[in-house]
Amino acid sequence: MQLLTSGDSTITRKLLFSPQVSVIAALALCLVSLLITTQVFASDSADPGRSSLITDMAAGPFAPITSTGWITNSANGHRYKEIECSSFAACETNAISESAHLVTINDEAEQIWLITTFGAEANRWIGYSDAETEGQWKWASGEHSTYTNWARGEPNNYNCDQDHALMTLYFGVWDDIGTCDAQWSSTTQAIIEKDEEPTWIFNPANRHKYKEIECAPFAACETIAITESAHLVTINDQAEQIWLVTVFGTGFNRWIGYTDVVTEGQWGWVSGEQSNYTNWAPGEPNNWHCGEDHAILSIYFGGWNDTGTCSPDFSSVTHAIIEKPAQISLDIGKQVYPDPVPAGAQLTYTIRVTNTGDVSLNGMVTDTLPSHVMPTGIQTWPVTNLAPGHVWTQFIAVTVTPGYSGTLTNHVLVTTQEGASGEAQVSVKASGYQVFLPSILQ
Repeated sequence: MQLLTSGDSTITRKLLFSPQVSVIAALALCLVSLLITTQVFASDSADPGRSSLITDMAAGPFAPITSTGWITNSANGHRYKEIECSSFAACETNAISESAHLVTINDEAEQIWLITTFGAEANRWIGYSDAETEGQWKWASGEHSTYTNWARGEPNNYNCDQDHALMTLYFGVWDDIGTCDAQWSSTTQAIIEKDEEPTWIFNPANRHKYKEIECAPFAACETIAITESAHLVTINDQAEQIWLVTVFGTGFNRWIGYTDVVTEGQWGWVSGEQSNYTNWAPGEPNNWHCGEDHAILSIYFGGWNDTGTCSPDFSSVTHAIIEKPAQISLDIGKQVYPDPVPAGAQLTYTIRVTNTGDVSLNGMVTDTLPSHVMPTGIQTWPVTNLAPGHVWTQFIAVTVTPGYSGTLTNHVLVTTQEGASGEAQVSVKASGYQVFLPSILQ
C-alpha cells in the first residue's frame, strides 16, 4: 500500500518500510489494542457482570437518526419510534397511549435494524421484564420470543431486583437494571413499537366498518374511538358476534362498548344503540369482588365478561374493537362529443364512476345505448375494488345512423355489492344532414 506521496524522501521511505521499524510498530499497536480491550471489558466495580464501557461511555459507535416520528421496518411492517420517558412503567404507559408497547426484539435482524436506525448513543428501555416472576423474562407486548442479546454475564440481578432490560449504548447489548442502579434515573429514552396501521374492515351485512386498536382502559378506548368518529363496538345480534370472532379472532381480550357504570345492573351501549342481544359467558356478569362495570369480548370463544379495576384481567386488556357506519356513495359523470353530431358521424361517450365514500366498491356498470347508433344495445363492465377517491373510466365510440335526425339518449346504471348505486343519462342532438368528404380527405 502506498503510504507516501511522490515528494517524500528516499530515506523516509526506507525508514518506514524497514523490517525493524515494522516489527516495532506492530508490537506497539498490539500493546495499545490490549490496553483498550482490557479497559473496555474490565468488570465494573459496582456490577461484576457489566462492561465498564456501558456505564462510562458518553456516546456509542452508532450515530442516531434525526426523525422523531414513526419509522416503518419493511422487513416486518411494524412501526417504531424513540420517545423520552422516565422509567420502564412510564415508558410503557406512554407507549400504550399511542396504541403501542415498548419494543419487542424477536431476532437478530430486528436487533441490527434497531441499532442501524436509532443508533446506540444512549441507554434505552426495551419491553423485557421479569418483574412479575423473578427469572421469567417476558415482553410487555405479550409476544413470545426466545431471542436475547444480553451482555456477557447478564442478566445477573446484581445488588437489587434488576427486573427491567435496557438496550445499552455499547453496541446495543442488553443489561438488566433496577432502582438501585445509576442507570435507572439516567435512562430517559425508550423505543416503542406497534403493528402496521390497522385498517377498517367492512361488514357487508350491516354496512358498518370495524377496526381493532390497542388502548387501555375502557374510557381511553372510547376516547380514541370518538376521535375517529366511531364508538367501541355495539354487538346487535348473533350474526354480528360470529362475524367479529371470525374476522378478529380470539387472541386477545378486547373492550366492547357495553357498560353499567351509570346505573349498576342496567347495561347499555356507549354508542346509544338499543339492543337486547347478549353473549355473556356462563355466570356473567357477576360484579365479582368490586364494581365490574365494563364488558370485554374474551379469549374464551368470544364470550362476554364483566371486569373492573380490581379484576385480575383488567390491566391486561389492552385491545378494543371500534365501529362506525360506512360511508357508501358514488358519483356518475357522463360526457358526449361532439354535440350536436352530424348523422353518419362518430360519437364518443365517456363514463366516469367516482367512489365518493370510504369503502372500496365492487359492482357493475350497465350502459344502454340509443337505437340509432352502431353498435347499439346494452353493454356492461365490472368494477372491481374501486378504492375511495378513485375513478373508473370507460370510453364508448359509436356511429350515428346515416340520415337520422333527432335526440340520442344514453342511460347508465351503476350498482355495487356494498349498496351504493346511481343512474345518469345524457342526450345529444343528431342532425339530419350527412357529411360526405371527398375520398382524398377520408
